[in-house]
Amino acid sequence: MLFPLQPVIKGGFWRSGYPFMGFSFRSGLVSGLTGWMLMLNFLARAQVVDLDGFSKSALENGQIINLVTRANSRGFSEKELVRLAELQGVSEARVEQIRSEMRRLKPDQTNQAASVRLRDENTKAFPQTRKTSLIGSSATASLKENQNFDRSEIFGSYLFKNPNLTFSPTQNIPTPHNYILGPGDEIIIDIWGSSEKTYRQTISSEGTIRISRIGPIYVNGLTIEESRKRIINRLVKIYSGLRAGEADGNRAYADVTLGKLRNIKVNIIGEAEVPGTYSVSSLSTVFNALYAANGPGKNGSMRYIEVYRGGVHVTTMDIYKFLMSGDESENIRLFDQDVINIRNYKNRIHISGQIKRAGYYELTHNENFKDLLRYAGGFTAKAYTDRILNIRFTEKQKEVVTVYKDQFGSFSLRNGDKLFINEVLNRYSNRLRISGAVFRPGTYRFEQGMTVRDLISEADGITGDAYLDRGLIVRLRDDMKTEFLDFSLSDVFSKGEGNLTLQEEDSVIIRSVLDMSERDKIRITGEVLHPGEFRYHENMTLGDVLLMAGGVKRSSNGSFVELSRAINSDSLVDKSLMSVLDRFPIKDLDISSEDKETPIKPLDVIKVNKSSGYERLKTVFIRGEIDFPGEYAILSEKDQISDLLKRCGSLKEKAFVDGAFLVRPSNRSKNFSVVQDKNLALLSRRYPRLLDEGHAAEEIVSIDLRRILADPGGNHDLALLDGDILLIPPVQGTVFLRGELMYPSVLPYDASWKLKDFIKSSGGFTQNAKQSKVYLVHYNGKAESTKRILWIRKYPRVQPGSEIVVPRKSDRRKLDFNDLWKTTTSILGVAFLISRF
Repeated sequence: MLFPLQPVIKGGFWRSGYPFMGFSFRSGLVSGLTGWMLMLNFLARAQVVDLDGFSKSALENGQIINLVTRANSRGFSEKELVRLAELQGVSEARVEQIRSEMRRLKPDQTNQAASVRLRDENTKAFPQTRKTSLIGSSATASLKENQNFDRSEIFGSYLFKNPNLTFSPTQNIPTPHNYILGPGDEIIIDIWGSSEKTYRQTISSEGTIRISRIGPIYVNGLTIEESRKRIINRLVKIYSGLRAGEADGNRAYADVTLGKLRNIKVNIIGEAEVPGTYSVSSLSTVFNALYAANGPGKNGSMRYIEVYRGGVHVTTMDIYKFLMSGDESENIRLFDQDVINIRNYKNRIHISGQIKRAGYYELTHNENFKDLLRYAGGFTAKAYTDRILNIRFTEKQKEVVTVYKDQFGSFSLRNGDKLFINEVLNRYSNRLRISGAVFRPGTYRFEQGMTVRDLISEADGITGDAYLDRGLIVRLRDDMKTEFLDFSLSDVFSKGEGNLTLQEEDSVIIRSVLDMSERDKIRITGEVLHPGEFRYHENMTLGDVLLMAGGVKRSSNGSFVELSRAINSDSLVDKSLMSVLDRFPIKDLDISSEDKETPIKPLDVIKVNKSSGYERLKTVFIRGEIDFPGEYAILSEKDQISDLLKRCGSLKEKAFVDGAFLVRPSNRSKNFSVVQDKNLALLSRRYPRLLDEGHAAEEIVSIDLRRILADPGGNHDLALLDGDILLIPPVQGTVFLRGELMYPSVLPYDASWKLKDFIKSSGGFTQNAKQSKVYLVHYNGKAESTKRILWIRKYPRVQPGSEIVVPRKSDRRKLDFNDLWKTTTSILGVAFLISRF
C-alpha cells in the first residue's frame, strides 16, 4: 500500500486524503462503489510510480526522468503525481522539482530524455547539484524562460555536439619528451648490437617495472628521458659496455620507448552538462575531457574553465581563444586526478537580427560591443549599423538603450542584454525607373537635375511603337501618397517643351500603341490539321489562314469552307442580322485560287466542314492464342465476334477458351472506370503481352467464347465496336490468392481442389478475414461471390487462372480493458452525481 486509508464509521463511508473519497454514507451504494472504483484505478496506476527514497536523498536528474517516464506511461496527470508524492512524505522542495520536470518533459519526449548518452563506459556521473526552487508567479515565468532557452544558441556549444570533432588524442606520434610516466603505462626496452633483447613492462601500481636479474626499477613520476637514463644504468649490470644510441656491431646498445598508454581519471565539476569522473587517455587534454562531459551546460561558462592539480590552480581556459584564432595554448595535457571546474557564466549577451552568427555570447569584464561584434562574425550586408537597439534589465523593469555607431568600441554590455540589429529600409536613395516602349526598361541612378529626356537616353531611346502623345510620371510625395504627371513625348523631342525635371523614386511609363489597341484575332475550326485562334494581320486572306492551320484534312474533300463575319447592325435595315455567311467549295483537298484571295477581317470565324460521305475506317484487335492475331477492319455494323474469328484462322492448342475476354473503350461513369482499370491492370500483370501500351482500354467485357463457338450469331455473340480488343490467353496453370490470408500467394491449379483447399495452402484466414464474403474473379473478368444456404456457405468453383479474394472486415475499434474501465467509472460518476440531487 502506497499510502494509508483510514476507515471512519462516523460521518462517512470512507475518508482519505483524496478529495473524491470524502462522501457520506447517506450517498448510498452508488457513491461508495464509485469512490472505490476510482481509488482502485488510482492505486493500480500508482504501483509503477515508486517514490520510496525520494524524501531521504537528493533527487538526481536520472531519477526524475525515470519517475516522470513511468508516471506518463500510466496516464498520471501532474496533479495526481504531485498528490501521490505528498502522501508519500516527499518534501515540498522535492515536490516542486517533480512538478517542474513533469512540465518540462512532455510525454512524447520522455523516452528520448531517458536515453542519456554516455561518452565512456567507465563514467560515473556526479549527483546533480543544481536544484530548482520556484515559488509564486515569478516561478512560472522563470520556468517558461528556461523551457524556451536553447543551449545550441550558445556560441561554442556546437564544439561538443559535432561527432566529427571529438578532440581525441592522436596515438601515432612520438612519445613527448616531457611525458610523465605512471602506473599502467607500458615501457618497451630494446637492446641490439652484440646482444639482442626486447622487454615489454607495464608500470605496476607501486610505480616500478621488474626485469629479471635486475629487480624492480622505480620510474613513476619520471619523464620518458629520465626513465631511459635510469633503466640503462641498471641494465649495465647484466649487459657489460651497454650504451644508449646507435650500435656499431661490437657493443650493445639500448633504447626505451613508450608502448600502450594508461588511462587516467579526471573529475569534471561545476556547470558541466554531465559532470562526473571520466576515464580518458593519459595523452588527453582539457578539450578531450570537456567533450566527454558534453561541454559546459546552459549555465556554464565558456571563458572561465579552471584546471586544478593536487589542489593547486594550474590554468584557466578560454574556449573563445580557440574558436576565434585556433589558440590551444591553454589546452594543457591532463594528469591523473586532475579537476576541471566549469564556472557559472558572468556576462551572457544575446544578439540577433542582421548579424552573421546570432546567439548568446559571453563577454569578460574588459570587453565591449566591438568584441561582441567580432565574435558574432560581423554585420550582414543588409544590417542597419547607424544605431543598435539594446533591451536591458534593470533592478525593477526593462529599459531600451541605444548604441550609436561611434560607441561600438566603448559601450560596455551587461549580463542579460539583448541586442537586435535592424535591417536597412526597403527603399532607394537615388533610384529612377522607366518601363514600357523603351529599349532598356529598368532601374537607373538618379542625379540632381535629371530630366525625362535624360532618362530616356539612358534607356537607349524609345521603340518604334511608342505612343508619342502622352507619357506618365508616377511620383511619391512627402506624405507617401502617389501622384500622376503627364507629358508629351513629341514635345519633349521636337520642341523641347514639357521636359520635366525628375525626382528620386520617380517612375516613368511610356505606353506602346500595340498595348492600347485591341488584339485582333481570327479563329478556324473543323477539318484542319491545326485548328485554333491566330493573330490577325493586315491584308490576310483565306488562303493564308488555311496555310497557318496546316491545310485541310482528307475528311473535308467534297465539302466546303464556311466563313462567318460579324457586321455592324447599325448600318442595316434588318437589326436582327448579326453576321454574314459565305461558302467556298473544297475540291482535291483545296479551294480555288480565286477563293484563296478572299480578304479576312478581324474576329472572322472559319469552319472547314466534314464530307457527308466520309467515314473513318473502324478496326478491332485480336491477341493471344490464334493463328493470325493483329488488327482487322470492321466490314459492317453487323460484324460479331464469330465473324472476326472466321477471318483469324483457328484457335491454337494452348488457347484458354474459358478465359477469353473483350477489352472495350468505355463511356461509362468515372467511378465505374476506376474499378475496371484495376481489373485490367491485374490482367495485364498476369499476361503482359496481351495488351499493347498504345491501347487505352477502359472496360472489360466478360464473354463466353465456348458458347459463341458453339452457336455463332447467338445471344452471347456480341457485335464488335471500333477499338475492341479480343484477348485469348493461353491455358492457365495457376490460381492467385490475395487479401486477408496468412500467406497470399500463387498456387498451381488442381482440378480436384476446392476453394477451401487453396485457402488452407495459403495458411488459412487471418483474424480480420470476412469469410462470408470471399469471392472469385475469373480470368475473363467474371466475378462470383460466396452463397449462403441457412448456415452453410457454398463457395464458387475455382477455375484455371481464377483469383481468390478474401476481403477485410470493416474496421471496428476494440474496447480494451483501460477503455472499459474509463467508461465504467464515467458512468458510475454520472450516476453518483444524479443520486446527490
